[in-house]
Amino acid sequence: IYLNAFRRDIASDGMNSEGLSVGALYLPDFTTYQEVCGSLCNKSSISNLQLPKFILGNFATVQEVQEALDNGSFPLVFDQKVNLPGIDTLEMHYTIY
Repeated sequence: IYLNAFRRDIASDGMNSEGLSVGALYLPDFTTYQEVCGSLCNKSSISNLQLPKFILGNFATVQEVQEALDNGSFPLVFDQKVNLPGIDTLEMHYTIY
């Protein structure tokens, strides 16, 4: 289950069947993402807007997420531009619990 942001295919907050939860917090003028381009795009990277759905669909516990971060199997996160009035990017950081 997730909250659909801006009537788009963007999960901002949610919880999966195992009880893992993700929350998106807006942090403008502070949040930055990796520069991902070339062969890394779409292979070992994911958009910041798809990150909550990716986490909820691929992990059951916070420990599993941490292990993926530690062993390098977690994808790079890049900034996907949005087309919203007055907003070029959604500068989000995430809580995982």
